[in-house]
Amino acid sequence: GVEALARWRHPEKGILAPDVFLKTAEELNVVSVIDRKVLQQSLLDFDVWSAEKIGIPRVSVNVSARRLQDEELLKSLRDLNIRKGTFSFELVESIF
Repeated sequence: GVEALARWRHPEKGILAPDVFLKTAEELNVVSVIDRKVLQQSLLDFDVWSAEKIGIPRVSVNVSARRLQDEELLKSLRDLNIRKGTFSFELVESIF
């Protein structure tokens, strides 16, 4: 399978990993928005790959500690119509 990873395409510094922007995202309380966007894009990509017969069996998406505490998490996941067995959720290291 593949893993969906969030990256920020900074206009001057290029592509930045979450260790550069995640603390600020947490302070601004937008981690759940980033998580949701990554998941939504992953679902779209998976549908395209499936339609093009690209054999990606599963997509893994990271889940942050803050997102696990989000009371809307389960509802938002149900609303996304994720096909059984196609997505897995990984707990980010910061949870531990």
